[in-house]
Amino acid sequence: MKTKVLLIILTVMAITACKKDSVSTKPQVKIKSITPAVVNTGNLIKVKATFTDKEGDIGDSVILVLKRNDNINPPTTDTIKYTFANFGLPASLKKGELDITFLYNSSSSDYANLPGVLNDTEASFGIIIKDRAGNKSDYVESSKILLKK
Repeated sequence: MKTKVLLIILTVMAITACKKDSVSTKPQVKIKSITPAVVNTGNLIKVKATFTDKEGDIGDSVILVLKRNDNINPPTTDTIKYTFANFGLPASLKKGELDITFLYNSSSSDYANLPGVLNDTEASFGIIIKDRAGNKSDYVESSKILLKK
């Protein structure tokens, strides 16, 4: 009897685990890394993420959310909307990688500029992906980094 119950529990656990890894209609996004942990003027901030979408119609937009808090002023949130073309990705992908790069407190034609801060500030980046059918991924957020003044 105990063996049958254990077998049933293990079977249910295996089925549940397989369903968690399946690709869904709603885009899925996961932030893999953000570097560096401490950012000084002239550093490149690199956010690496992966995404999946069952239908492969992922190519509408990437919504990037920048949250900043210096523990002196009220926290701020900025939202930037990009197209997949901004990342050099085709509009029809079932899975892929996003590499988002900013140049901190400096100027270059090669990278988007993230302005400097007046006080040392904690920051994080969030991502939402929208596919062409209008489905949006859940919001995911990076770990915090420190922007130096």
